[in-house]
Amino acid sequence: MPCATEEQRKIWRSLVTDMEQALRLRHHTPHTLARHADYLHQRTGGVVGSLSHLIREAALTSLLDGSEKITKKLLAGIQLDIRAEQQAHPPRKRLPRPRSHNAGS
Repeated sequence: MPCATEEQRKIWRSLVTDMEQALRLRHHTPHTLARHADYLHQRTGGVVGSLSHLIREAALTSLLDGSEKITKKLLAGIQLDIRAEQQAHPPRKRLPRPRSHNAGS
């Protein structure tokens, strides 16, 4: 889901907010995920399935560690599917190496 326009960003934030409101974590601060909507878009490449996976994994991790809250640090530690990771960290284009001109050859 692209976020190039204000309308698209609004839709993305609404989606994040809806997912966050479904969480049932005792110590989670409301609107934490909504405040990190841009970060979540960057991490997931705007892929809704990847966003759902990220939030679900973070929620499960927070239940297992007893914190029952999702933080940006926790989100950063969750590994995503290959597609989302590639979109978040696209491979750098390699520049051609300059040719060496040996004077003696």
